[in-house]
Amino acid sequence: MNTLAQRLRELRRARNLNQIDVARAVGVDRSHLSKIETGDDTPGRGALTALSTFFGVSLDWLVTGQELPATAGGIARTEDEVLLLDCWRALPPAEARPLLEMLRQRVAALAPEQVY
Repeated sequence: MNTLAQRLRELRRARNLNQIDVARAVGVDRSHLSKIETGDDTPGRGALTALSTFFGVSLDWLVTGQELPATAGGIARTEDEVLLLDCWRALPPAEARPLLEMLRQRVAALAPEQVY
């Protein structure tokens, strides 16, 4: 999916939604949404924000097609950090918590001045 129009249309279709339902949910006219999906119109900041929230995607991905992985401390700095975050998100909470505690203990042993 190369364009915002294509990404938006695919998001809507993947969820089996029609344009009327999406337009109502995000507060735009159906005709405006249709024009956005065909690339004949550009959504404003408010519509982009509403669409990204509604579909549960980042504004970065919706606009550019590229996800900018964020962490509590900012943007992930390496591919390993991106991979670590992706793996973490894939784990069930019951498995993730013990791993997080293990990492906290290891960091505390290496750098006692750090608080996590």
